[in-house]
Amino acid sequence: MKKYLFALLSLPLLMFASEEEDFAALKDSYQNKDWNKVIIQTSEMLQNHPESVFAKETYYFRALAYFHKDDPDLANRNLSTFLEMEGSSRYFKEALNYKYFIAEKFENGYYGHLFGVSALPRLESMWDTAYQLYDEVAMTLPRSDIAAKATFRKAGMLRQDGQFEESIEAYTALIRRFPTLPLAQESYIEIAKVYKKQVKDDYLDVKCYKFALINQKRFLSAYPSSNLKVQMEEIVLDIIDLFAEDVYKSALYFEKKDNVTSAVMYLKSLVSQYPKSKFAVLASQKIAAFELESIQKVDLEEASLLIGSE
Repeated sequence: MKKYLFALLSLPLLMFASEEEDFAALKDSYQNKDWNKVIIQTSEMLQNHPESVFAKETYYFRALAYFHKDDPDLANRNLSTFLEMEGSSRYFKEALNYKYFIAEKFENGYYGHLFGVSALPRLESMWDTAYQLYDEVAMTLPRSDIAAKATFRKAGMLRQDGQFEESIEAYTALIRRFPTLPLAQESYIEIAKVYKKQVKDDYLDVKCYKFALINQKRFLSAYPSSNLKVQMEEIVLDIIDLFAEDVYKSALYFEKKDNVTSAVMYLKSLVSQYPKSKFAVLASQKIAAFELESIQKVDLEEASLLIGSE
């Protein structure tokens, strides 16, 4: 009877020992980067020891196995479970870093499993999930460099989606919160790109031109020795060229209509408003050609009058 009682009392200890052994084997597979084995062992661990004290870390190892197996969808789901579980873990920051890497993959075109079912093919766009993951990282680790990176990437996505104001707000928030990071300088450049895209998409909104100049001025004031100054200048010049080109085309239109007076008026306006534009050079050349043509015409008229008077 005592033997049976001892065996019964020892049963939880034996089960706990088995649990520890299973987790130790799992960690060995993880350290050896045997990802297929990690996935199998984590399944067994969660099935055999659902209430285990190692369950939280088990989900983390499972997530990383899927990540390295190039299945970011399942990696994200397991990371979410890991982060939602109670209790502390030394893998907390690492998990959020992987959330950021997964967001990058989703942004760059990785698809998720249909309806979130692992057995179904990966055909579901995860673009919106990338937005959510960038927000999750930025809000959970608001003072970290990874939060700045997440905000930067999200702002770029907003620009691609044509949400120009929201994109500029995100870049501006990054500049305000992380002024000493290189990404702050890059954010000024990206804001200029937003204005350039907006000018193209919204057909020459003059406000964008003015805001682009203000953005450039703030950038130069904040980072006078930045090696990105040339890039900023090029983008602003591209914006100026878009407006100057429109005026130049108007001048060409009137030239074709033989309305030289209006053509010259537009050309002179171009040179006055956008002197740094590449079209200002073309406009000046055309003005000179019109003036030369006008002089030659007067000379011919005067010559014909002289011949006639003889």
